Amino acid sequence: MGGISLSSEYADTAIKAIDEKSEELRSISLQIHDNPELGEEEEFAHNLLVTFLEDQAFVAEFSSKGGKGRVVSFNSEYDALPEIGHACGHNLIAISGVAGALALKAVFEKHEIPGKVKLFGTPAEG
Repeated sequence: MGGISLSSEYADTAIKAIDEKSEELRSISLQIHDNPELGEEEEFAHNLLVTFLEDQAFVAEFSSKGGKGRVVSFNSEYDALPEIGHACGHNLIAISGVAGALALKAVFEKHEIPGKVKLFGTPAEG
C-alpha cells in the first residue's frame, strides 16, 4: 500500500476538524474529570464518549471483515484512580484519542482516502 504524503492540506483539514469541536472536546474532558469512575465502573465516561462519537457519524462495531484502505486506531483511557480521581490525566488521554479520530475521519472524508478510523475505549485498563 502506498504512502500518503503529509501535505499541509491534510494537516489543515485535521486541525480544522479539531478546532470546530474544541469547546465540546474540552467540555467532555472536564465532565469526565469531574465524574471520576474507577475501573469496571466507567458508565458515565463511556456513555459520554459514545454519544459524542455517534453524533459525529462514527459507528460502533464489534467485529469487521476485510475492507479497503488503511485502518488507523486511536486509544482512549478514561478510568479514575481510587482517592485521586483523574489526577492521572486519563480524562486528557480520553479526549486526545477522540480528537485524533475526529481529525483523521475528516481527512479521510474530505480527501476521499479509503480506510477506517477506529477508536478503542479502554475502561479499567490498569
